[in-house]
Amino acid sequence: MTKKTTFIATLMMGMSTFAGVAANAGPCAQGTCESAWKAADGKKADEAMALARDYAKFLDGARTELMTVKSARDMAAGMGFREWKDGTRIAPGSRYYIANRDRSLTLIIGGKADVAKGVRLVASHIDSPRLELKGRPVDTTQGFALFQTNYHGGIKTYQWTNIPLALVGRIDRKDGKSIDVNVGLDANDPIFIIPDLSPHTARDQMKRTGSELIAHEELDPIAASGPHG
Repeated sequence: MTKKTTFIATLMMGMSTFAGVAANAGPCAQGTCESAWKAADGKKADEAMALARDYAKFLDGARTELMTVKSARDMAAGMGFREWKDGTRIAPGSRYYIANRDRSLTLIIGGKADVAKGVRLVASHIDSPRLELKGRPVDTTQGFALFQTNYHGGIKTYQWTNIPLALVGRIDRKDGKSIDVNVGLDANDPIFIIPDLSPHTARDQMKRTGSELIAHEELDPIAASGPHG
């Protein structure tokens, strides 16, 4: 890439945004590939593990698009980026960020050449598969409370049952204040579970294909049970 222009990167950091990892690895037919660990020396192995730990830490704080933008903005601020204001002139080497409703983030690095000569753009998106609560989510027809959900992104529904789930999001009030909601990530929090059928009651269910094993409308976490009226 040649030097020119202002660099503008629209950053919507996703969980699969690592490019060029296998840039130097030759062609590898399916079934004939060997693990890269076999050829990795101690230094490369340590670098890979450090990257994995850093990436895992990022994912832990980036479970939704709101959390992802916040994490990315904090990372950018640590690298010298400042919030851009209307009318601010972009000087060569200056670094700014623009957060769009806390759901996307634009990073700007000023180049030496005039913008009229062109800009460079790098873009990625936030990949945040999840279950979202419906507008009126609580269903009590079964004698206990279930959350009615919609799914977002490509998911395998059967992977979402019988595992601990957390409720993460934000409430925007009419008075302009916002309340962050986080239930289930702390070790002392209650968790949510989408129950599956036990083996001896699942004979009809086991006749379904993989894509139908758990229907989307069956992804209903238990929200509450017990003598609460």
